Amino acid sequence: MVFTTLWQEVYHWTVISSAVHMLPIGVMAFVASFTILVTIATLLLAFADRPGRYWTFVFPGFVIGSTGAMLCYTHTNIAIFHTMPPSMAGTVGAIFNGALQLGSAIGLAAVTSIETSVEEVPAVFWFLLSIFAVQTVGVLAFHRNRSTTTGSGSNGAGDRDEKFTVILDLRNVLRNTELDSVMLDR
Repeated sequence: MVFTTLWQEVYHWTVISSAVHMLPIGVMAFVASFTILVTIATLLLAFADRPGRYWTFVFPGFVIGSTGAMLCYTHTNIAIFHTMPPSMAGTVGAIFNGALQLGSAIGLAAVTSIETSVEEVPAVFWFLLSIFAVQTVGVLAFHRNRSTTTGSGSNGAGDRDEKFTVILDLRNVLRNTELDSVMLDR
């Protein structure tokens, strides 16, 4: 990277100092993944323990949490359907929807049980925050970014063939458009 070389060779910073100065990249990558929005919202809602805190904790928690949840849901859908072959789209969609419904039912039952037994609203949000933390650790530990092939070949040849076909199709469209404009000029 350009900055680490600049910082170490020109500014004479130590390796550790350069690494610390690169931390904002990782932090912003996590923020851009939208999961931090849900975490912030859950924390805000955990501190909303009296009516006077609606505008300071509840309202921002609702806005930030809804935004983060919908962006996570949308990006999860895109990622799932992008990695699956089109012939499996219905099956994958059904499994994803079933998992969402089952998770919602179990989560609602757990939250209701905690709310009625503990009788403190923040306890529910601390439980949700802990579930979210376990989920985040699971994703960080087990998620692997794999590229899939859409054609024949196991080393990405299908992807290259598909991209090449798209480029050829685009060239044909442009060529036909040029021919049409030449014909119209006559």
